[in-house]
Order: sequence, then C-alpha cells, then structure tokens
Amino acid sequence: MPASKIAFDADNPEWTEEDFARAKGPQSLSDAERSAFPATFDDEDDAKFHLMNLENSNSPAVRESYLKLLVAGERAGLRTKPSRRGSKRSVHFLRGAEAPYGLIVNRGDILFYLRGPALAKQPSLSIEAERRFDETRLTAAGEVTIRLKTSSDADRISAWLFSANP
Repeated sequence: MPASKIAFDADNPEWTEEDFARAKGPQSLSDAERSAFPATFDDEDDAKFHLMNLENSNSPAVRESYLKLLVAGERAGLRTKPSRRGSKRSVHFLRGAEAPYGLIVNRGDILFYLRGPALAKQPSLSIEAERRFDETRLTAAGEVTIRLKTSSDADRISAWLFSANP
C-alpha cells in the first residue's frame, strides 16, 4: 500500500516515505558538486533531504538561493542539518549544538530565520533585518523571519550574516 501524502499547504506538500526512497543520494552528484559541500553531503540521509529540497522547488531562484546559502554557511564554519516537521521542510545552520539560523524551503521562496542564539548574541540583528529586507516579521517565539524571493536576497543574507558569522 502506498504511503499517504497529507498536504497541509498546497504550495509545500509533505514528503512521504516513497518520496524519500525515490530521492537521489549524493552519489548522483559529480565530484565537483560534492566537493563544494563537504560537510553537507557527508551524511547520506541529509544529502537526500537537501536534494529533495532542490527538486521540490518550482523556482530556479529558490534552488539557486538554497545552494548559495548552504555554501555560504559552510564557508562560515556552520553545518547544515535538514529536517522535516509535518509539511515544513527546514534546514538548521548549526554551530556546535546551537542553531543561530534556519530556513524553510517553499516552492516559490525561502523563509530565512534569525533564531534565538544569533539574536541573544547580537540583539541588533532584528532591527538590522528590518532595515535591510522588505519582508521581515517577528514570530511569536521571538525569532525574525526574512522572506527571500531572489538569488540576490540570498547573496545579501550571506554577505551580511555569514561573512561576520555572529
């Protein structure tokens, strides 16, 4: 019997076990592609989730932005850890056990998060995010979200956060 697919959000359908079984692993990438993300693709399951994130997006800008953010995070010394909660596909940027940043991959954009550890270390990030980006929001959990729609949005986040790595 096929696994059920529950879609809480039509633009962000949940992965099923069948989707995960069908997903390509890191071996499907060229040596050059794998070497660009040494920490990201060293775990087979994590690599599959990253590749599914890329395949699920219907926007070339989202796919390009996703890759740019992964590369910039790794270059800043962060490890990326994809996860899924219900219909939400997310990635946590880890520094040790802390996750100062995160993102949710949607089909048409990326919702980037400034999480508690980053905001505690540098409280001015929330004000700075509002100054730098049009679509920012403070969540009920006290985190700041920034909606990224273009590749240049990802460049701006990367230059701002990952070059200084607060």
